[in-house]
Amino acid sequence: MKLPRTEMKKARIEIIPMIDAIFFLLVFFMMTSLSLTQLNSEKVKLPESTALQLKPEGEKVVVTATKDGKFYIDQRDIQLAQLVPLLTQQVNKNPQVTVILNFDRNQQMAQFTRVFDLVKQANPANVMLASTPKDVSQLPASGT
Repeated sequence: MKLPRTEMKKARIEIIPMIDAIFFLLVFFMMTSLSLTQLNSEKVKLPESTALQLKPEGEKVVVTATKDGKFYIDQRDIQLAQLVPLLTQQVNKNPQVTVILNFDRNQQMAQFTRVFDLVKQANPANVMLASTPKDVSQLPASGT
């Protein structure tokens, strides 16, 4: 009696699931790297804001003012009189530098205005104010 011949199937490597896995890993790492913006500054309690949160691009210089009146440029302790020359030096190196004002929420408005005016004397391309996002659901209803 003759036995039926079974054909040997060739082994196949399915590449589509592997491409899907690589794509998801790529998306995961891209999203996590976009969400990581590290400020080189002293720790302060930032004011809260519901405004649009923008992340600066390019070179950044962080000017920090603590509640006890100390000033820092990128974690370097400075006197207020040194602010304009040091920032001007940074702007001369890179005219597109962004200055981020990192003020403690308990800092006086007069002090903020004074520092802001000094920063503008250095003529940076952009000046931004650092803040923490405020939970919009906690805000009172408006409009009625």
